[in-house]
Amino acid sequence: MKKPIFLILIIAILSGCHRNEHQEIVEEYYTIAKKHEEQVCINNFGGFRTDYYFYMTDGTLKKIDDLESYLSYDVGDEVCFEYSVWVDDKPNN
Repeated sequence: MKKPIFLILIIAILSGCHRNEHQEIVEEYYTIAKKHEEQVCINNFGGFRTDYYFYMTDGTLKKIDDLESYLSYDVGDEVCFEYSVWVDDKPNN
């Protein structure tokens, strides 16, 4: 009988915790220096997949998730990558 009450109490405490963070979207802009694709073996029966990459002018390598995006950009084009990060909120002092 004590276990269900204890479990309910822990769930209530954890659900009441307030995180002092919020999520923000970060955008990074790069210029494509080269395009690269490589075939990666996925099994012993000759199966493979093709991975697509952009080499950027700053020396970074970015993996591209789909062929359509890879084909829609050319060398010299500017491309934007977005991702989300958690940012600590400032105290209200």
